[in-house]
Amino acid sequence: CICLLTLYLLPLNTGNKQISISTALLNPQQIQNVNEIEIFSNGEMLSIYKSNTCWIGTDGNVIFPISDENVQSFLSVSSKIRYMNIVSKNKNTKNLSVFGLDESNYIRLTFKQKDNKILSKLFFGSSNYSGYNIFLTTDKSFIYETENDLYSWLQTSPRQWSDMNIIPFSILG
Repeated sequence: CICLLTLYLLPLNTGNKQISISTALLNPQQIQNVNEIEIFSNGEMLSIYKSNTCWIGTDGNVIFPISDENVQSFLSVSSKIRYMNIVSKNKNTKNLSVFGLDESNYIRLTFKQKDNKILSKLFFGSSNYSGYNIFLTTDKSFIYETENDLYSWLQTSPRQWSDMNIIPFSILG
């Protein structure tokens, strides 16, 4: 009886290894081509676009300047090589919902170049149980889990992005 109990408690080796890839969310060679960044969350859209040499943001109501340093930091984090673990190859409605990637919960991040061509389009879902990783997918890929170093950037609020050296918070509300 003890031998059977011991065997029952041993984990089974199902042969399912977690598959990881090493990639960037935005191709590092495309950074100089980014002319617009869109962040969509909870029905709100923030557009960040390059006007001559300056970055401008708008949420549809307010237009505000964004420091080049802020945008370059965001692009740097977006284009760093990172490990991404495949957590599901099945993107059915139930799986999308479980990972917070359904339409009512995801945050969509889109990088575009000058002619409106999409360089990268990502959908971010919920964080994992530890909060250190976040789930994401694209239109054509599996569901992945990766480092949660972008979440603080994925905000649609002008307060998050505006250059406070030029426009103070009191003007933005």
